[in-house]
Amino acid sequence: MISKHIYSVGWEAEGGICLEDYDKIEQDPRFCGRVELGGDLSVDVRKSLNVSTNCYWKSNAEIKYWDYDFERFKEFARTLFSLSFRQNSTCGNHFHLRFKSLIYPSLFTLYEAQKMFIEKYIETYKDQKKYMARLNNNYSKAPEDINDIIKNFYGPREFRYYAINFQSFFSHSYETLEFRIMPYARDANELISQAEFIITTVEEIISKFYKRSIKIDLKLNKVMRSVFKEVK
Repeated sequence: MISKHIYSVGWEAEGGICLEDYDKIEQDPRFCGRVELGGDLSVDVRKSLNVSTNCYWKSNAEIKYWDYDFERFKEFARTLFSLSFRQNSTCGNHFHLRFKSLIYPSLFTLYEAQKMFIEKYIETYKDQKKYMARLNNNYSKAPEDINDIIKNFYGPREFRYYAINFQSFFSHSYETLEFRIMPYARDANELISQAEFIITTVEEIISKFYKRSIKIDLKLNKVMRSVFKEVK
């Protein structure tokens, strides 16, 4: 388990990597079965970051990894960045959280809960331009009001580009809430710090809003599953 309310954390790592290195980490027994390679990006960071070009370079990599052990998740991040994997300013980091109960992600349908997340984000990263730019980025914008959350929840696929994205519940079978807000990371330490911020902030929000919603019908789990099935 990742934390009190979070069962697992996933990471979509946009960037570039030598395919030999991807094969190496995919076959690593520590991570085997939880790594996947996709990508529709255009990233080439070899020259600017002195990455060796003596390999078959995949410039549009999107490496997906998930784990229910956060220490092993951090080990994966450190291993990946120790190889040829790199990100640049065209990249973002998307984190997927799976919860112990569907009641917990349902709290983020409240605009006040998402507003608290954004406020914590601004408070933490207000002096870092690349983080602040993500708030108005076309792929990770902050919701302005409840209407944005409704569009994200019920709208077509093009409405997934919000800082917190519910459509990952609908497009995947993993029932994860996607956090698209984080920019590229210069190294594993920054990436791990991003994940820690999201986990800590989400836990704080759940604790606050679940207490306020303690009278929620405990059958909400079934209701949420019904809604997700209907939207699919």
